[in-house]
Amino acid sequence: MSNGKMSGNRKPYEAAVEELEGLPRFKGKPTLARMRHLLQALGNPQDRLKVIHVAGTNGKGSVCALLAGILGAAGIRTGLFTSPHLLSMTERIQVDGMPIPEEEFAALYGRVAAAARQGRAGGATFFERLAAMAFLHFAEREVEAVVLETGLGGLWDATNVVEKPSACIITRIGLDHTEVLGDTLEEVAFQKAGILKAGVPVVAANDPVEVEKVLESRALSLDSPWFGAFPYETEILGRTDKSIDFCIRNKYYRYERLKMGAFCPYQLENANLALTWAAVQEDFPAIREEHLRQGLEHFRWPGRMEFLAPNILLDGAHNTNGMERLVEALEAGYGDRDLEILLAVKEGKAFEGMLEALVRLPNLRRLGFCPIRTVEGIPPSVLEEKAKALRNDLDTVSLEDFRETLLAYMHQEREAEKPLLCCLGSLYFIAEVRGFFEEVCKE
Repeated sequence: MSNGKMSGNRKPYEAAVEELEGLPRFKGKPTLARMRHLLQALGNPQDRLKVIHVAGTNGKGSVCALLAGILGAAGIRTGLFTSPHLLSMTERIQVDGMPIPEEEFAALYGRVAAAARQGRAGGATFFERLAAMAFLHFAEREVEAVVLETGLGGLWDATNVVEKPSACIITRIGLDHTEVLGDTLEEVAFQKAGILKAGVPVVAANDPVEVEKVLESRALSLDSPWFGAFPYETEILGRTDKSIDFCIRNKYYRYERLKMGAFCPYQLENANLALTWAAVQEDFPAIREEHLRQGLEHFRWPGRMEFLAPNILLDGAHNTNGMERLVEALEAGYGDRDLEILLAVKEGKAFEGMLEALVRLPNLRRLGFCPIRTVEGIPPSVLEEKAKALRNDLDTVSLEDFRETLLAYMHQEREAEKPLLCCLGSLYFIAEVRGFFEEVCKE
C-alpha cells in the first residue's frame, strides 16, 4: 500500500502499517544520505520546524512528554515524535497530545512511500519513513514547536537531519544497543552527542564523569552553550500511587513545591532536565512558572511505572540501568508487599544485569518469564536458567503466555496488602499486556 487506496478488505491505515512493518529496520552502512534525499523529495519539511532534539539511553520518552506538556500548557502548538508505540503506530506522531488520525497516517505514508521510490531515496527504512511522515505532518499542521526523540543513538539516527534545532537535550546514558552504539559509556556518549549542532544550547544529564567529558567536550568544540543539569537536589514532601509532591533545585532554578503526575522518584531526574531546559531556553518566551507546574502535574507516559489496576503494574525497563532504578522504586514504595514479576526481554539485550537487579528484591515471591509475540525475544528458559544461577531459592517459571497470570490478578480482590503483579521488560511485551488488559475490560 503506497497510494492511500483500499487493498483487499484492509483499510488504508492497516495496509500502511503492514507495509511499514515489512520494511527493514537497518540497511547497510550507517548513513543520513538516504534520509536527506527522501526529505528533499518532500520539500525539506524539517527546515520549517523549531525542534527540541532529545537523545539518551533512559528517560528520553518521559522527558519528551514533559517538554510537550509544558509547551502545550503555554498554548504553544506542539508536535511530538516518539518511539516505540504501545497500541497504535499513530501514537508516534502527535500534535497537541492527540495522535495523528489513521486516515491522515495512511495518506502521509502514501506520499512518503512515493517519494522513497525516487532516485537516491530508494529503499528508505521503517524508521526513516516514519520520521519523514512526522516532519511532513508537523510542517503542514504549522506547529510552533516539535519535540523530537531519536530512535537509536543519535549520530546516524534518521531524526538527525535538523540543521539548527532550538535545543539539544541528552538524558541519562547507559549501556544499551551495544552491538550498534559500542560497549563502553564513552562510545555510547559519542553516538548520542552526534545530535549536537554548532551554537545550539545543550542541556544534559552530565553523569557519570566519563559521559560528561564526552558530551561537554563535543559541545565546546561546536561553541554550543553547555548546561549540565547535575548536580540537583530534591526533597519529597509526599507521594501517592499517582503523584509526587516535591521541592527541587539546581544552579539554574529553584522550586519549593511542585506536583508531578508520577509516583516513581526516578522521574524527578527527568523533571530536572525539563526544568533546566525551561530555565535556560530563550525561544519560547510565553512559558511561565504556571506552565511548568501544569506540565509536570499532568504528566502521563503509558507503559512506564503505570498501574493498570491497584495490583497490576507495568514498566518498560529494558536495560540494566533502567531495571536498577525500577528496583529502587519498588523497594522504596512497595517493600512491604509481596511481588510477582513477569519479565520478557527482546533478543540482543544484555539481560544478565537486569536479572541481577531483580533477584535482589527481598519481597520477590515469584519470577516468571514470558515470550514476546510481536518481535523475537530471549527464550524464557534461558532467562530462567540465569535467574536460578543467581538465586537458587527463588520460585521461577517459564511461561508460554502471560494471559492466565494476568487474568488471575484482574479477577482477585485488589486490597493494598495483596501481592503486586509487575509486568516488566520489553516495551513490545508491555504493549501486549496493556492491549490484552483493555480488551478484557471491554468485554
